[in-house]
Amino acid sequence: MRENYGKAPNRTKLKLIGHTCQGSMPTRVKNEAVYLLYRQNKDKYYWNDLPMKLQHLLMILGLTFCSTACTNWIYRIDVPQGNFLDERDVEKLRVGMSKEQVIYVLGNPVVQDTFDSDTWYYVYDMKRGMAKRGPDFRKQMIINFENNKIVSVEGDFELSEEFNIPLDS
Repeated sequence: MRENYGKAPNRTKLKLIGHTCQGSMPTRVKNEAVYLLYRQNKDKYYWNDLPMKLQHLLMILGLTFCSTACTNWIYRIDVPQGNFLDERDVEKLRVGMSKEQVIYVLGNPVVQDTFDSDTWYYVYDMKRGMAKRGPDFRKQMIINFENNKIVSVEGDFELSEEFNIPLDS
């Protein structure tokens, strides 16, 4: 015989002082049985005793926690966009270089200004797929020309000390 002390006395068999009772029983015996059940199980909580809304809330919270805990398992690729410029290539730039020489050293610019063909933009943007591989970053360089020759270079790259010395000299 399986004894289940967690449910209502009218639905289950109760063990009372050496003998069992089931179904309808005298009120005094029933009250004693309920009191004994209360004393034995007062520290036990049952899932079925929780209100339905609380059960739904706990289920939703549990599923949400489990689904967000697995997000680091998904592999996401890094997305590089634009021209990746190496420091060695940027150090080769000199004042007075022609547009063709700049294309040979750095490659074609990502953006050429439509209204001002003498300004070239080299932009490199790295969007990381996962935070553990490092932060997202963006590097840019703006080259200004005058009469098809480099006049100035601005941006996130350090120019070499020989930048102001033209190649022709």
